[in-house]
Amino acid sequence: MRWRTIFSAIFLTMQICSCKMATDREFSTVSGDFVSTDHVLEGKKVYMYNLDEKQIIDSAEVKKGRFQFSITKSNDAAPFKVCFQFQSEDGYFRPLGFVNPFFDNYIESNIYLDKGDQEFVRDSSRKIDMSFAPFLMSVINVNKQTEFVFRHLSPRYGDNSRSFNEELIGKYPNSIELLHSFFSNKSRFSETELKHYLSLFDESVKGSGTYKDLNMYISAPGSEGEGFPSNITLESKDGTRTSHIINNSSKWTLVVFWASWCGPCRMEIPHIKELNNKFPEDLSIVSISIDHNKDSWKKALTKENMSWSQYVVRDTAQAVLDKKFELSRIPVWVLLDDKNRVVHRQLGYEEGKNGIFSKVSALIHPVGKNEL
Repeated sequence: MRWRTIFSAIFLTMQICSCKMATDREFSTVSGDFVSTDHVLEGKKVYMYNLDEKQIIDSAEVKKGRFQFSITKSNDAAPFKVCFQFQSEDGYFRPLGFVNPFFDNYIESNIYLDKGDQEFVRDSSRKIDMSFAPFLMSVINVNKQTEFVFRHLSPRYGDNSRSFNEELIGKYPNSIELLHSFFSNKSRFSETELKHYLSLFDESVKGSGTYKDLNMYISAPGSEGEGFPSNITLESKDGTRTSHIINNSSKWTLVVFWASWCGPCRMEIPHIKELNNKFPEDLSIVSISIDHNKDSWKKALTKENMSWSQYVVRDTAQAVLDKKFELSRIPVWVLLDDKNRVVHRQLGYEEGKNGIFSKVSALIHPVGKNEL
């Protein structure tokens, strides 16, 4: 009986391992050919950068003019958007460029990887400015996901757009990029329209992060009142969750939406530090990250050394805040008064009189106020 139990346990373990091995398999093989064994990148590395995760996920050495990536993912993994980079002599990472077969003299830097093989070959026949991407490649057999990107398609908005959008989804029902387009411009559609368009996409995209985010946005409750929503929970650096984000004892509250991967957001931080030093009594500052990768957020916090309150969105909080403040593009900052009313909202990083330091300073202490 004892041996039978042991054999049963071993057999069960083998079954579990077999199931796991069956779901994790080669998703895609990516091959590149510079058509030269003495190419300037010979012996150096090409890096694969995941544009959704905002990080390098793999590297491959160029040998005899060729490089190759083997990507292993679960069987139901969604296509994902990447670019390929190399490190130039000046230390900067620069992209490999791709010939656009649908438009003359267009260079692309981003493609989608889908199940199956993907191959690139060096193209030296194009006589165009290649300072942006000095090494130009042709994509062999452009997949449907990449085709949508290369054709520069997007949904339409407003009157008489419904039939066009339905036809576009009908032609590209599996397109992750088309889903991205709807998500990035979701505030331009009603929730009824978004539900309708989402229902037209193929079943295969429903596991993608973008589909889930858009669905969460549609189903997220709206916030009551004009000010910062009280029906959300955010997470602090130490993992504590709280709904008490706004300090009601302050005359003013500055809420800054950012992310570790957002260059303009990071450029804005020194100016926020200036505000924090200038108005220690009147102004309370709260930074809210929309990072999906919590480790990247924590690394950025350590590097930037921001002394004010720091939170990261979780669960449905981002959808609620997105509905309230339109966070498809960042940085976004919002100034609230002591009644939790929105006094000003601004999108994007600017300098000078339109920058965050000058704008917030002027709103808190308008010129001439002390003379009244």
